[in-house]
Amino acid sequence: MENTDNQDKSTVERFGRFAQGNESENHKRLIILRHGHPEDLYALKQQVSHAREQLFENCPGMKIDAILYSPIKRTVRTAGEFYRLHIDEESKRMGLILPFQKQEWLTEKAGANLGYDGLLKEIQRLNNDWNTVLLVTHSTTGPHIARALQTDSSDIEIVSSMFELASIMVLDIPADDWAQAGQKPAHLAMTIAQPEERGEKVDFLEQGIETGPEECLGP
Repeated sequence: MENTDNQDKSTVERFGRFAQGNESENHKRLIILRHGHPEDLYALKQQVSHAREQLFENCPGMKIDAILYSPIKRTVRTAGEFYRLHIDEESKRMGLILPFQKQEWLTEKAGANLGYDGLLKEIQRLNNDWNTVLLVTHSTTGPHIARALQTDSSDIEIVSSMFELASIMVLDIPADDWAQAGQKPAHLAMTIAQPEERGEKVDFLEQGIETGPEECLGP
């Protein structure tokens, strides 16, 4: 594991080899974004702005092909803010509008409702024209998705990556077809947290790590 050299070392971590942009043609990528502040819209906007800025500073050539989000209010707001920042007026005029879709399987109880197999099937059903997909979800669901993909990191690394509001976990999946997801372990490529003055940590360090998808971690 290594920290970036020119970013705030407390907010961005890379793990092993990190593919810049979409340089690798033989992997799919999931960017899992936890929702921002559930009550303070200004704080949510600040958190999403920081997360997005750090994401593209670390992989400037990356193209997001779709944004999928949980239907819960806090995730809808977070996805909307990311989309607003990501799609400028020129892009709209040119018709470069990426898919922006509500997904019931991304709710905070997805792990309990679907289990690992059910979550994996949802990933395998993603549109194969999409190589990089942003999932806006919850602290309960992100780690379950990572484990459904047999991610090559410890449970504590996976769960702690969703500790803070608007934190990001980037998973690289060694497959050129979503239907092949889960056949080989996914790679935890990068995590992004919030700076101390903006981040809000949640205390669920041990919850859900051993109990599996039946238990929620505190969405």
